[in-house]
Order: sequence, then structure tokens, then C-alpha cells
Amino acid sequence: MCRLEKSYICLATSPANGQSATSPIQDTLQSQASKSWAEHVVKEFNNEVKRSVDGTIYAIVGRIVLRALYTHLNEHYDITPDEIPYRLDSPFATLEHTFGVKGARTISRAIAKRLYYRVNLQLVEIENYRLQDYIEQAKKELLLPERLNKQ
Repeated sequence: MCRLEKSYICLATSPANGQSATSPIQDTLQSQASKSWAEHVVKEFNNEVKRSVDGTIYAIVGRIVLRALYTHLNEHYDITPDEIPYRLDSPFATLEHTFGVKGARTISRAIAKRLYYRVNLQLVEIENYRLQDYIEQAKKELLLPERLNKQ
């Protein structure tokens, strides 16, 4: 039997005596299903990060600047839009270069607000936090497995 934690993670419950109530084959299948589920959750979370980045930058500076940013990232850093959740340093270095440190932080906070809203978390703004810090905090709050965070 499973319960959903924050609508994202399935945590298996076990009998009170600590013994498995299933056969070894069922345990193996459940383990594989849990890993597959966790991988799915991480992938969906990263999709939400990308949607939040896209939506926020589009809302603040428009479609043309968003396209120009993606073109720049592709040509200079070999980063496609789908890779942004995995390689956040380069896009935000570009934003800092373009809009300055304060402008990039403002955009980062706006992205974090959108992301937290999309994954149903409450954002607590912390001075000098970068978008990467907010994303790591969201992963912790959603109980995303550490070993899958790099996917």
C-alpha cells in the first residue's frame, strides 16, 4: 500500500514487525516500480522548472528575447532549452551579463515564485539565494531522491 507525499512521492508502508509482506519477486517489482515512479517525478519536476523559466522570461521580456537567449545558449554553451533545468549556471550567467546582477536576481526570484506555485509549495524568499538554491530547496521539500536529482 502506498500513500502520496505532497502529491509527488510514493512512499511504501511496511508491516509493523519490519518484515516484508510480499514475496522477493514482488519486492523486486515494487522496487523497480518505485524507481521508475521516482524517475518520472524527477522528470516532471525538471519539466516544471523549464516551464517556469520559459513562462517567466517570456512574461518579463517577451518571446523575441527568450528566443535570443536560447539561441545564445545553444551557440555559445551548447545548451538546448530542454537542458536548462540541468545546467542553470550558464543561462543565469547570460542573464547577469545582459541585465546585471540585480536584474538577474529579480528574474530568478520571479522564476522561483512561478515554480513554487506550479508545484504547490510556499516560497520563502531568502536574500542572496540563487535560482539553483530555490530549486534545491523545492526538491528537498518535495522529498525528491538525492540520487535522482542529477537526472
